[in-house]
Amino acid sequence: MVALLTALLAAICFAMSSVLQQRAAARAPAASGLGMGLLLGLSRRPVWLLGFVAGAAGMGLQALALSAGQLAAVQPLLVSEMLFALPASALLNGRRPSAREWLYALVVVAGLATFLVSARPGPGARLADGWVLAAAIGIGILVAAIAVALAYGPMPRHRAALLGLAGGVAFGLMSALLKQVVDQFTIAPQRLLTTWPGYLMVTLGLLGTAVVQRGYQAGRLASSLPPLTMAEPLVAVIVGAVAFGEVFATAPTAVVAQVVGFVLMACGVCRLAALTQGTSARGPDDPDSPMGLRTATRHLSEGPTSCP
Repeated sequence: MVALLTALLAAICFAMSSVLQQRAAARAPAASGLGMGLLLGLSRRPVWLLGFVAGAAGMGLQALALSAGQLAAVQPLLVSEMLFALPASALLNGRRPSAREWLYALVVVAGLATFLVSARPGPGARLADGWVLAAAIGIGILVAAIAVALAYGPMPRHRAALLGLAGGVAFGLMSALLKQVVDQFTIAPQRLLTTWPGYLMVTLGLLGTAVVQRGYQAGRLASSLPPLTMAEPLVAVIVGAVAFGEVFATAPTAVVAQVVGFVLMACGVCRLAALTQGTSARGPDDPDSPMGLRTATRHLSEGPTSCP
């Protein structure tokens, strides 16, 4: 219960971080490019820094949740940040969330509850086997790298979605490493500086943040939000099962319910992204339009929509 409540508090912090950082990133020059240059430019914007502080608080709460719970339970709960970002972004846009937005928000909640109740995630090892964890992280990095290469290579029309996917994979891997670092600290804190997970966690955090900030500028919200929001918990759950040995209910009905729950979450996130983008479009010269203030969730962007 402590892990679940702490994860919900983390989701609130991440939602506020999304709202504030999206406001700053949407107004950054389009030529900022991909990489640390964009982050350096955004770091001079007070609104973005305030969002960074909120995100850091969310990371701290996420670490506490992971110290008391499993990746498979904590990470899906972070999808609930959509519910907190929705009213916050609507407030900044001077409007109320529509009935359809609340409806799809409830779909996200229903999917999340269905997944967690049917999966019944159980604890695994406190520390993952180093070689297994390294292999899982390596495969994830390869997937993210391929997504970025496709985004800037043969598939530029899907750049926002591909950058969203890459960012979600990076944050999912970072969450798995965060659990390893937190548990390592409780067992043998002196080893944190002499082992690789902590250093790689920071590196992935920086790279993932750079990709996400560039994704904020790459395309429409409805294109990048679904792959980013859903890739993070999916990757974390897979690494939790493979590297930490976390267990799930495997009865056929339970597996079907888990798939249904995940699909409901994905559909709810996708439709919320499309609806929020549509209600915000008031013209490119409006300072509160999508070019100046795009509605928020933790990971947003603009580009051709890929939602149904």
